[in-house]
Amino acid sequence: MRTTGVSLFCLLWVAIASFQCSRDKMDPQEEILNLRAIGVSATPTLAPLLQDITFTFYALTPKGQTVSFATYTDSRMSQPLQPPVLPTTEVVLSKGALDLHQISGAYSMDTPISAAGISADPGYTTLDYGLVLTTSGKREPIFGSVVFFNPSHPAYEWQNHGVSITNLEEGQSVSGQDLELQAKITGRNAEDYRIGWFISSGTIANRRSLLTTSTDMKSGVQTIVVTARGRLSGKFAYAMIDVNVK
Repeated sequence: MRTTGVSLFCLLWVAIASFQCSRDKMDPQEEILNLRAIGVSATPTLAPLLQDITFTFYALTPKGQTVSFATYTDSRMSQPLQPPVLPTTEVVLSKGALDLHQISGAYSMDTPISAAGISADPGYTTLDYGLVLTTSGKREPIFGSVVFFNPSHPAYEWQNHGVSITNLEEGQSVSGQDLELQAKITGRNAEDYRIGWFISSGTIANRRSLLTTSTDMKSGVQTIVVTARGRLSGKFAYAMIDVNVK
């Protein structure tokens, strides 16, 4: 997407507090046992002065869970958006074993961003935002930075990428042990990508690789999700399928 002024993308990191390493052992990041925030996207709706933005926050839960959300600020936010982001709409995509919650809404900045206000070096400016998601027994904040690129920056011309699971089909019967998982990114830009695999049961050998293996998946219908986020642009894509574990 291109605008006549500046181009907006969004960088994401999931804020899961300082006890992350110890929690991973009890609550593996790839297995969705409860609420898990997995990504965000942002779309500008006004140019050349960018003021109105549509945010979408993505989270996975086991089927049937209700997610509530509220504004969130953090001491690590050096330049927080004002007023804070608060989406208004939730769409739930239900698969065999997981629900994907897409929480979105329009946002209007107090002060618009223009190309004239962005220096050529480094060629972009950022503003921070966040949201806190809550289910029964779980609270998870997610925050990141909206990145505004100057038209002279190479990333200004980049388009949205996609991701797909290439070696499995929807509803395919599979073994719960040593199941190969392979994903492909299409429409690549000149940046590195952060991959994330998520499953409704089992473990994944390397959840940050396009090619990996899952084990110990329970029998029945299970859901597999892969995400890909551009490390510079923050552009986000996901793919989600069900398999039948024998």
